[in-house]
Amino acid sequence: MSQRARASRTARTTARTSAVLKRVLCVALLVGTGVASGARAAPDSPRIAELAWLAGCWIGEGGEECWLEPLGGTMVGINRGPQREGKPPAFEFLRLVEDGGKLVYLASPSGRHPPTPFEAIEVGERRVVFANPDHDFPQRITYWIEEPDGRESLHARVEARQDGEWQGFETTWTRGVWSAR
Repeated sequence: MSQRARASRTARTTARTSAVLKRVLCVALLVGTGVASGARAAPDSPRIAELAWLAGCWIGEGGEECWLEPLGGTMVGINRGPQREGKPPAFEFLRLVEDGGKLVYLASPSGRHPPTPFEAIEVGERRVVFANPDHDFPQRITYWIEEPDGRESLHARVEARQDGEWQGFETTWTRGVWSAR
């Protein structure tokens, strides 16, 4: 087989693989958001609307996190960590839903099902705290926005109580653009 024929065959294989991966991601997101299961979308609740400030793509050294605007009483997000040497980056499917009048953050690290729920215990103008005291790590997730130089920064603090103290880590992102490449 000529070099040109091999290159053409490789390009076709790569295009097919890319198309299949896009379909798999779409199905995973549909299942993760409940759309494929026939769940009916609730009208946008004022509680979900209070978190619209999270919407957008946030980029930093710790990777990126992107949230879609509230729709049907739900916000859908994805977090992807930085590239790790020799390994794919970690990822997590995220959802914000209203359940029984409470805001709930549903985290699916590596796409795990069922997701781990964290209930909102504090909701402010541009700050929200979610907690699940029965979970090992994290037990508390806090998001807030700061604008030190007129430029928005999204912060997330992920922590658990260990030896009577809150211990964890913080990530900071700046507003970015989700690449369509």
